[in-house]
Amino acid sequence: MAQYEAFSGGGEVNGDAVLSVVHGVPEAFEQKARRILAENGIDDPAPDEWYAQQEWLDAFAKIEDDTGKPTLKQIGTSIPENTDWQEDAGSVVEGLVAINEVYQANHRGGDVGYYAINPIDDTTVQVECKNPYACAFDEGIIKATAMKLADSCVPSVTEIGDECRTDGGDKCLYEVSW
Repeated sequence: MAQYEAFSGGGEVNGDAVLSVVHGVPEAFEQKARRILAENGIDDPAPDEWYAQQEWLDAFAKIEDDTGKPTLKQIGTSIPENTDWQEDAGSVVEGLVAINEVYQANHRGGDVGYYAINPIDDTTVQVECKNPYACAFDEGIIKATAMKLADSCVPSVTEIGDECRTDGGDKCLYEVSW
């Protein structure tokens, strides 16, 4: 499956996750983000409400078309900053594992995808992203999570593997080192 194509028709996303887009864009773009959401069936998103994942993905695709991949990466980067889900994580690995836990809590209804973590050594993990979101968005979430929990160093996030959702693949694989 390529990015922006829900894995199943019954997938839904929580309003808190939808609002992360509104909070993750520059203030000057907030009204445009709300307009794009409304044009795709998500009018005035509310916390704890549920929305069709495909409508959410359609809005994401439009945001990328209008503003480019850097905006999606910025939105992904803002997620750990705008939430407290990684507060209990004591390490980079625990924080990266929490990405999937939060993802699953904010998605429901059929196959919505996942994030899987495979530790390689004390300072390197691989993160498999099998979900319908943009690669740039996932890179932002992964990098910001690692940065928040890495001790005084700047982690690197490098796409590895032989398939990518941008090219129509089912998943992307990233190596994270700190």
